[in-house]
Amino acid sequence: MNNVFSLKQYKWLLMAVETMAHMVEMADRYGAKNKTFQKFRKETLKISDYVFSFVGDYGMSELKDRTPQYKKMEEAVRKHIYDFNMATFPDVLRVVLMHRDALEKYGRAYYKMPPKKRVAIEMAFLERYDKELKKNGIKNLGFSTLQ
Repeated sequence: MNNVFSLKQYKWLLMAVETMAHMVEMADRYGAKNKTFQKFRKETLKISDYVFSFVGDYGMSELKDRTPQYKKMEEAVRKHIYDFNMATFPDVLRVVLMHRDALEKYGRAYYKMPPKKRVAIEMAFLERYDKELKKNGIKNLGFSTLQ
C-alpha cells in the first residue's frame, strides 16, 4: 500500500478512530439501540477495522497481537475517553436534568412549544443547575434511581 499518512499522522488517526469505536461500543452497551445510532455504530466499527488493518504497512504489526504496545495504546484510548467524560460531565448532567424537569413540569406539551418559549424554559433550568452545581456539587440534585 502507498502510505497516505506519515507514521505520526497514522498513529493519531488510529488513536482517534479507536477512541470513537470504543465510545460507540460503550453507548451500545448502555442502551443506545435506535436504528440511526446502530447504523452509525456499524459504520464506525467498519472504519475502525479498516484503519487498523494498515498497522503492518506502518511497521506496527505488534499491535495486531495484543502485545504490550497494543495495551499501551488501549490505555491511551481509555485516558482520552476518561478526559472527555470528565470535561463534558457537568454540561451533559445539566442538559439531562433540564430535560427531565421540563418534561416533569410541562409534559409532552414541552416538545410542541414555540422554539423561543422552549429556549426560555431551558435557559431558566440551566441557570438553576449552574448555580446549584457551583454551590453544592451534585449532592442535592435528587437522583432517586439510576437506570
